[in-house]
Amino acid sequence: MLYLIGGSARAGKSILSLKLVRKKPMPCVPTDALVHLIYGGAPEKGIHYRTPVAERVKLFEPFLLGMIPALAWAWEDSVIEGNLVVPRHVTKLRSKDIPVAACFIGRLSIVEEEIVNYEGLNAWFSKFDAEERGAMLKRIVKRSRYLQRECDKRDIPFIDMSGGPYRTQQKLALEALLAQS
Repeated sequence: MLYLIGGSARAGKSILSLKLVRKKPMPCVPTDALVHLIYGGAPEKGIHYRTPVAERVKLFEPFLLGMIPALAWAWEDSVIEGNLVVPRHVTKLRSKDIPVAACFIGRLSIVEEEIVNYEGLNAWFSKFDAEERGAMLKRIVKRSRYLQRECDKRDIPFIDMSGGPYRTQQKLALEALLAQS
């Protein structure tokens, strides 16, 4: 089974993937690592953090979809997580009879304190000035709304991390993934 975890920035994708692999040991591939790999080896591909997310998703898609058969060959179960995983990838993979369990997480509302008080596995958000942080928060909500709409169209679980206590929402997301396997 291939587990796909996607979502907006600062939603908790990496933490969710860690919870999944603790529950069900398997390899986990973060798209952030793949972005560094591709940019380091082939910067002309334009896949970099400065590239807007929607454009980066399009540029990254052939790499992601090309890697999945190798993962399926090498391991019975694996996880791919990151903001470059989108609902249409689930649809494409399922149309090729690849068994996929997927969940997307986001924040349909957010205040800066939520991010600053709980920065997760890395603290890049605090490095921005106040204006940049405000713009980032708006992008997080906008991206989350987009992902929710796309998930609704495809009957893929979307968990709003701002819809209740964070740990409760993480538990709901984990349960949604495991229910599909």
